[in-house]
Order: sequence, then C-alpha cells, then structure tokens
Amino acid sequence: EDPRSDRRQAWSRDLLNTKITKTGPWEVTLKVPKWDQVLVALQNFTGSSSRVLPPEIFKRYDNYPDKWELAIGTGPFMLVDYVPGAAATLKKNPNYWGTNQIGPGKGDKLPYIDTLKLVIIPDSSTQLAALRTGKLDMIRSLDPDPARDMKRRSPQLKFLDFDRLFAGPGMNVVMRVDMPPFNDIRVRHAMMMATDFEAIRQGLNQGEGIIQTFPFMYKKDYKDLWISHDDPDLPKETRALYIYNPERAKQLLKEAGYPAGFKMEILLQNTPEQIDFVSVLKDMWQNVGVRVDLMPRDNATWTAIRGNRTHPPLVTDWGLSSAGFYSAPWSIYDLNHQWNVGRVDDPVINKAIAEMRKVALNDEVEAMKMMRELLRTYVLYQAYGIPRPTAPVTTFWWPWVKNYSGETIITSGQYIREAMYAWIDQELKKSMGYQGR
Repeated sequence: EDPRSDRRQAWSRDLLNTKITKTGPWEVTLKVPKWDQVLVALQNFTGSSSRVLPPEIFKRYDNYPDKWELAIGTGPFMLVDYVPGAAATLKKNPNYWGTNQIGPGKGDKLPYIDTLKLVIIPDSSTQLAALRTGKLDMIRSLDPDPARDMKRRSPQLKFLDFDRLFAGPGMNVVMRVDMPPFNDIRVRHAMMMATDFEAIRQGLNQGEGIIQTFPFMYKKDYKDLWISHDDPDLPKETRALYIYNPERAKQLLKEAGYPAGFKMEILLQNTPEQIDFVSVLKDMWQNVGVRVDLMPRDNATWTAIRGNRTHPPLVTDWGLSSAGFYSAPWSIYDLNHQWNVGRVDDPVINKAIAEMRKVALNDEVEAMKMMRELLRTYVLYQAYGIPRPTAPVTTFWWPWVKNYSGETIITSGQYIREAMYAWIDQELKKSMGYQGR
C-alpha cells in the first residue's frame, strides 16, 4: 500500500482498490473488486505507470520520490548523476538479471554498455547540430520538417520513420460535456465541422501523416482496433463530421441556441506546437462565430488545473495509445478519473468496455474488433474530442551504434530499455572521423 496515496492523487484508483497478498516466496495474488478490472490491475501492477517499492524507504526518508540519489530498482542501469535541465548519467547495473534472448549474442549478460548519458537540450537547433557533429549518438521522434533536413544534410545517418504513439506535441482538443455548450451534441458536431482537418494536415504537417480519429491514435500493429475518418464502414453522418462544412456548423449552432456563436477560453500548454495548433483552430472556428481566448500555461500548471477539474470547457489533451486499448478507455471515460478531462459519463461506453475487457483476457484481437465496433457505431459520432492530424516521426542514429534498428518502447516511461542491447563500435566511430566527440 502506497503511503503517498492521501497526498498524491495520480495513482490509479483501480490499483488502490486491488488487494495484493503474498501467497508464496515469489508469488502474489491480486484480488480486484470487479471482474472487468483484472486487466487494469495487472497493467498497473506490472507496467510502467506504477512501481513496487519497499515501505521502509518511505518511513526512513521524507519526500523519497523527490530525491533522485535514493533511486532504487532492478533495471539494467543505475542513476548516478542528475543535473536538472542538463543531463542524467546512468551506469551499468552489475547485478542486472537480464540476458540477451535472441541472435548471435543469445545468453550474453546485459547491458553491453558501461555508461548511458541522457542529454537534455531544450533548443531544437542545438539538438540537431549535436547529432550532426557526432556529439550525440542518436536522437528520436523528430518531426517531419527537421527530419527531412537531417536526411538531406547527413545521409550517413541511419533512420526509421514510425507512427506517433500519441497525438504529439500539438495534442487534441477535448470538450467538457458536463457543462454548456458542449453538453449538446449539436455543438460538438458543429465544432468538428468547423475544423478543416485536411488543411491542418497540409499546413502544420506539410502534407504528411493522417487525419486521426479520437480517442485512439493509429498504430499498424493494432489495425484491428483503429478506424479511419473516411472508412466506408462508418455511418455517413459520422464521416460527415470530418468534412469541413462551416455552413452546416453555423446551422447546428443556431439549432442549439447559439445563432451568434459563443466565446470561451481554451486551456493549453505553453509550447510553440500547441500554440500553433490552437491558433489555427481559433482562426477556423471564428468563421462560424466561435471565439476562443488562448489560456497557455506551463506543464505543471496545465496538469494541476486539469487534475483539479477546474479547466474551462475546452482543453488540450493527449490521445490514447492503441497499445493500452483495454485499459485506457476506463480512465478517460471513468467519471472519477483525473484523465477524464471531458467529464464523460456514458453508460453505453461503460457497458461495452466492461464486456470488451473480459474478452481481452483470452482474445486480444477479438477485443480490438469489439472496440472498433464501439468506435464505429457510437463513440466517434459522440464527438467527445477534436483529433489532431498527425505526421510520422523519425529516429536517427549513427552507424556506430550497433545492435540497434530504431526500436522504441511504446508504453509510457521505459524509453531507454532498448539501450541495454546496444553498444558503440569505437573503431567505426574513429574511422568516420568522430572519435572523442
């Protein structure tokens, strides 16, 4: 039981309601209040969103989570130095239990490298310059513009283009359905039709990527789940929501009692990407009489306002990774959960997700098909959020980074796990003229 539960509300309610009992030397038994919470409890207990920590640490040290030098774990690397805003240095864990499970190195003790340094470089141009000059071995998730430039200027770099995990730094926009005007589905439909998704894809994304559907982001490995905005399986009235139609949007607003439109604030993060995206939306929406004032806040304030549920009816929010389809909807559609910034409480969705999660225990593909059907027949038409069109991102690395092919972990948190399989070919680096950089 986490002693911080009363002070920190970010922990999953499902995990807190799960009884964990030691039933053997290396065995625990999880008991959940409801059958359909099994998957969420397992994910939280074993996944990256929660940690199993010894209670004596909390008793001995006050504010233990804020003291990086006391970090403990069983991972491949140990944090030995951290300079806020500059870098984190990790050393090889000599007692790491893992071994290489495949290929010529099968059976090798991991990790291969002795030191892993994570450099924090806020300025994007400085990041790119550091990579081009060999001061960085790799960089991940570059947006289309800098990625195209990097491919052109540094053809010797290896790279991999891949789909975004989330909506990206531009994020989506969610509408609160527990207050006017977005408690009226006609207003939500008007907001969708007042948004020119293709213009955003062409403008902000330079014509790359796809128009997403809310709440899930497309991942090819979860194709059985996702449904496109123009899929012929979608009812025509749902497909119409993604077609720019300001005149129809004005008519819907008039029918809902807003013939002159309305004005309100939108909460967003104070980043160039979000400001650019929301500014484009602002220009589009004013054509139908919807006038918004931007309310940019730093990440901590943005998170706190959302967590306290004091945000205005319009707010930016992450999309969902398809990889967590069986648990994530329970969060964003659970009225008591902090991630439910739209304040959705829909019995149709609740019932369908409960059934889908039972099936997911034994047949993930069938569960994904059930979720797709829910999206097709109901969720997308409800228009709870306005999706941000996304473009692929690119990871670059130098050829001297061996045993690496652009892999990344798609769950939150464990973004350097793949580093334990890689190593640096110092001779190759020297032959390419970058030794000592």
